[in-house]
Amino acid sequence: MQDKVKKIDKKILFIFVILTFFYLSIRLTGLGTDILNSDGPLWYKRSSNFLEALKKGNFQETYQNYQPGVTLMWMRSIVESTTLVIQKNFGMNRWYLDNYIFFTYMHTITKITLVLVLYLLFLYQIFITTKIFNLKVAVIFGVLISLEPYMAGIDRWFHLTSLETYFSFSAFLTIVYWYKNSFDTTNIGKKYIILTAIFLGFSVLSKVTGLIAFAPIIILIFLKNYTNINKRSHYNFFIDTLLLVLVFTITILMLFPALWTNPEFVFKKILITIGNNTNISNNSDPLTVINNFSFYPNILIYKLSPIISLIFIFTLLHYMKTKRTIFKSEFLQIFFYFIVFFISLSLSSKKIDRYSIELFLPILLMTSMYLSKIKN
Repeated sequence: MQDKVKKIDKKILFIFVILTFFYLSIRLTGLGTDILNSDGPLWYKRSSNFLEALKKGNFQETYQNYQPGVTLMWMRSIVESTTLVIQKNFGMNRWYLDNYIFFTYMHTITKITLVLVLYLLFLYQIFITTKIFNLKVAVIFGVLISLEPYMAGIDRWFHLTSLETYFSFSAFLTIVYWYKNSFDTTNIGKKYIILTAIFLGFSVLSKVTGLIAFAPIIILIFLKNYTNINKRSHYNFFIDTLLLVLVFTITILMLFPALWTNPEFVFKKILITIGNNTNISNNSDPLTVINNFSFYPNILIYKLSPIISLIFIFTLLHYMKTKRTIFKSEFLQIFFYFIVFFISLSLSSKKIDRYSIELFLPILLMTSMYLSKIKN
């Protein structure tokens, strides 16, 4: 029996090593000497201002952008501070960003750090997918994420979209696991709601559009508490939702220094930008509606690899034939997450092709579920 367990452990370890090789080899090769995206220089400047404001205790000045990009600025600040300490201790020359040679060194280290953060979230998603489904689905999902060309390319950029995407989908997968196991006789506890809230907080600290993930998460909490007739369902839903919002709020407050001194200033800036980026008032024009909702499907046709696009169509056709309710089908839960993001992104007046990777992870996971059913 012990030999069998050891063989399984070795198999899982080998699989994780292979997935790690696929994921990191593609994303780390030549990193720092490749393209610098247009947002990159802006976030270097914002991160430097963020760090300087932190050192001076001028916390309101840590607010640099509406998105708000706090996770990226914290990461960049930690990299810069750590580098300075190492340089002082070893008598090395300080790297200044206005020197193109030193900038290349710093740019490489910063992007490696970003990719490693994404890698840890990638591993978590593989782990939780194994728990929700099985090892086969998780392995296929890991391979597809690792090798999907456009997503691999975007993950190599110094920007916010990948961070927000990975954090929000990690939050959603965590609540899906909680939902699936909450009907068991054993008490799964509240720790997965807390973990969901933390991931959600990091997602919103990256980009405000991470708030979109709140909708499918709250729906699952609601369904869990109201699926079974229970006199305490109202109370349980209130407690679970309150815990989610409370931990989410604490996460935001702890890591967003500008909120410590002038929260009204920050919220006003963010709300104004959200208002400017919505396009609901223009949706009375039928042509506008068509253009809004055709943008991201067109982007997916160009950006998603052709094989995956074809298999995803077969995936949707396959699951349309099955008669399963949303209460029992993880596929429908993931599809709902996809639809919520698709509609929200389509309604926004700010449309950029890289925002489409918000849709990539649910597409790849649904495709993995279908592929796992094909024996050959």
